[in-house]
Amino acid sequence: MSTRVYLAPPLACGQRVQLDSKRAHYLVRVLRMRTGDELRCFDGHGREWAARLADADTRRCVLEIDELVRETCLPPPQHLVQAFIKGDAMDRLLQKATELGMTHAWLVSSSYSQAAGSRIESRLPHWQAVVASACEQSERLWLPNLGTAGRLDTALPTLPGRLIALHPGAPVLDSEDLQHCEGFIVGPEGGWSSGETDRFVAHGIPIRGLGDRVLRSETAPMAAFAVLCQHRGWH
Repeated sequence: MSTRVYLAPPLACGQRVQLDSKRAHYLVRVLRMRTGDELRCFDGHGREWAARLADADTRRCVLEIDELVRETCLPPPQHLVQAFIKGDAMDRLLQKATELGMTHAWLVSSSYSQAAGSRIESRLPHWQAVVASACEQSERLWLPNLGTAGRLDTALPTLPGRLIALHPGAPVLDSEDLQHCEGFIVGPEGGWSSGETDRFVAHGIPIRGLGDRVLRSETAPMAAFAVLCQHRGWH
């Protein structure tokens, strides 16, 4: 497979794009690409182009877009409402969720979260780069929407889609639950407080589990998304 890079829209045939120093270093120094080498670029909105390096100088690395080669419609919604978790675990979670088809992610703070909303907001640019990189690797054409939604208790009335909250010990997620499911709400390492589970019930959000095992917060969304993808036929 040829190298793929994400470029923010708008993109068009014949357009030249100067790459930032980090991406230029990766293409020219790490991958050892040279002027004239071919690659692919996508805009995160369902379109992919054939392209080539018009200038492989790391100080002025320029990519030229040749032709549109692939275009897809918007995928079905696959939401993730995720309570903040610390360290590299959040990076891994967002990376794998993107590979498994996540379309939207809302990061929230909760009773047992280990960071305030302001810290979550400050990390957004880093996490946006993580999901873009995951799209490059996994052949996805649509970049997931990533944002913050404040505290869970205030965010619940505004969350879109038909969501299922994951909670250890709850009735096991089954095919009937998945029939209309559009995503999951996942807690931090400490889980949900009793007040938060009460709010799920008050808002008509089903609470389900993933069997007898207690999964880490970074693992639970992956297991749930894999089950949802299997139910949908991996489309």
